[in-house]
Amino acid sequence: MNSCKITYIYGLYEEGKEDEIRYVGKTNNPKLRRYLHLTRKDVNKEKVTWISEVLKNGGEIGMKILEECEENWPIREKYWITRYNENGLLFNIRSGGQYGKCYTISFEDCKKWVSDNCRGVDTIEKWKKINKPDFIPSYPPRVFPEFKTWGDFLGTNKQHNIEKTRNYLSIDDAIEYIKKLEIKSGADWLKKYNCGVIPSELFPKKPQRFYKKRGWISWGHFLSTGRIANQSKVFVTYEDCKEFARVNKIDTQYKWSITKKPENIPSFPPNTYKNEWKSWQEFFGRKTRNKKLEYLTLEECKKTSYTQ
Repeated sequence: MNSCKITYIYGLYEEGKEDEIRYVGKTNNPKLRRYLHLTRKDVNKEKVTWISEVLKNGGEIGMKILEECEENWPIREKYWITRYNENGLLFNIRSGGQYGKCYTISFEDCKKWVSDNCRGVDTIEKWKKINKPDFIPSYPPRVFPEFKTWGDFLGTNKQHNIEKTRNYLSIDDAIEYIKKLEIKSGADWLKKYNCGVIPSELFPKKPQRFYKKRGWISWGHFLSTGRIANQSKVFVTYEDCKEFARVNKIDTQYKWSITKKPENIPSFPPNTYKNEWKSWQEFFGRKTRNKKLEYLTLEECKKTSYTQ
């Protein structure tokens, strides 16, 4: 098979506006190319901004195959860019036809070359570092439509992180899915994830990291428990906190620790009210450091017998 035989000329558009093509390009692997358009931020800033705005507003980016070409793809890409740029809406920087090298090696022959010459190369990072002959593409996913995973290509059958996260649920779908699992905390999440209760093909092990720039607010929000992390809570003023202790007759640190308190009352006031805090004695309104204890009189002590 000649991997240069079919080249797809495609157009990007906002779903619902299929007639308004905003970018024209060429690829040997439409699915991967669309994914790269949605994730790469280091090229064509105007196109990146447009995609970001569409996604931010709840829209989707669609890809339309305009034409399937062979060796004449540079001419056809220029044709489609000229055609759709008549209204000046395209984000293309160049006129087309400049990108890409065609490889004559087939996908299977390329895999065989890897098997024969790349023993020990089991990660993308290692693949990037090895010296490759001109007939071997440096990034095969862009060249071979048959490319599935790096694990398959390198013969390790391992799943790369990018491939793992591709099927993860969006944060909104994730929140809806896990409501039925009744997970109470981050520690409970980790326990159930390790036990297989939470499907690893749909969720990351550390959602607070994966969803950090994808809508993450807090564990309470993610698990639908309503709990708020201490650093995100809004507490009452220092004086109101002291009043809470007085009204509830809390006059020792021990009593404070065992008393059930509302969300807006901190569990450890010294950390919350660092500017106002002086001492537990002042907080409870006591005149002495410790509570006054009732001791026996000297005569009572003399009358008391102790058994050794």
